[in-house]
Amino acid sequence: MGDQIPQEWYGEKLRDGAASVEQCTTLKAYFDHILRVDDAARILTKPVHEAATATQDRTEDEVEELCNLWGIIIDLIIEWQIAHPQILRLLYAIARLPRVDRTGKASLSTFTDDAGVLRDCQLWEDLPSFWNLLSDYWYSYIAWRNTAVQSTGTPDAGDNEWTRTNAFAALALVDEGPFKGMKLLSDWGRHALDLAAKGGAATAHIDVPAAVPWLVLAGPELRKIHNQHETEWRQAFEDISKAENLDKRLRDDAADMVARLSET
Repeated sequence: MGDQIPQEWYGEKLRDGAASVEQCTTLKAYFDHILRVDDAARILTKPVHEAATATQDRTEDEVEELCNLWGIIIDLIIEWQIAHPQILRLLYAIARLPRVDRTGKASLSTFTDDAGVLRDCQLWEDLPSFWNLLSDYWYSYIAWRNTAVQSTGTPDAGDNEWTRTNAFAALALVDEGPFKGMKLLSDWGRHALDLAAKGGAATAHIDVPAAVPWLVLAGPELRKIHNQHETEWRQAFEDISKAENLDKRLRDDAADMVARLSET
């Protein structure tokens, strides 16, 4: 996999200030299978750990270092779909790191768990700020999608950050790990499929590629949780599959999703 993420990409992140030398070196070694995932997790989280365990309160430094860490990982998510399984393994390893005692320090972030309880994020099992930042990207891509579907220019081929983010979220929803079954992710899947159903053939060039991973990877999970939407999704994709003005690949993908939504 390492050769799928070229050295030039790391160089670009260094020049842009998006990542440090140590981050790039560690990530490259991990994706090249030179560095074990647990070692990569420990090295990448070291700046946060040092700020969190300092005798004085360095919450601001913790937040800054967390944003730096999540920033480069989210860049990987939205730019390299081929790396998604390895990125999940890395996030799992980070979530397994020993809890850091931050008693008496300001909250890093809060989240509402799947039981509806609002609580503080813990280092490391809750990945403080990661889901908040990824959610910001998610909604910014919905805004991009809304603009793109109205464009009169060349139709998007589907290989875009909106599609890749959906692919990552769909994999995370069903992959064996701490994010499996996460309500946030299943809500994203429902939203992506609802957008595709509402837009129909007119927006299929954007919405079908983004919807495909949800039904291919996580179809049974979504159908179980959001079964009240299933009929609408199936009818919309059936209509798309018969739209003769669309590219054959899009029609074939829509037909495949109809078949998946028709399975008992």
